[in-house]
Amino acid sequence: MDDLLNNLNKIFGEQTSNCSEICRKIVFALFAIIWALSFSNGELKFTIYLVIVSFLLVLYLIIDTLQYFLTALEYRKHFLSIQEAIKAGAPTDLIAKSEREKRKKINSNSFRMMVCKVSLLPVIFIMLIFSLINKMH
Repeated sequence: MDDLLNNLNKIFGEQTSNCSEICRKIVFALFAIIWALSFSNGELKFTIYLVIVSFLLVLYLIIDTLQYFLTALEYRKHFLSIQEAIKAGAPTDLIAKSEREKRKKINSNSFRMMVCKVSLLPVIFIMLIFSLINKMH
């Protein structure tokens, strides 16, 4: 059963990582679109929509960075606590149970941050559409 759970956890990690990578590429492409939309007659002009979109894109990148940074910190802390438990002679089954519960919590928090940042993308697209409509008028 542990092999099944470990395999599913590995697949989950790969898929969330792929999703983050694709979304990050979309965000950088949107930055390029904003840059192109900001120039008018050789001058840099931002509409309120482009400013909001830019802010949301930066927010996305901050959440993206925090997701991986905070997850890494939590896993490091978790690693050190397991190391201490092993040194203290805690029963192996108790360590394994604790490890699974902590990993589940860490992955759950990481998943919440991923959902948060991916949820920003539709809002960003809607604001970009408003910006394009505004630019046409």
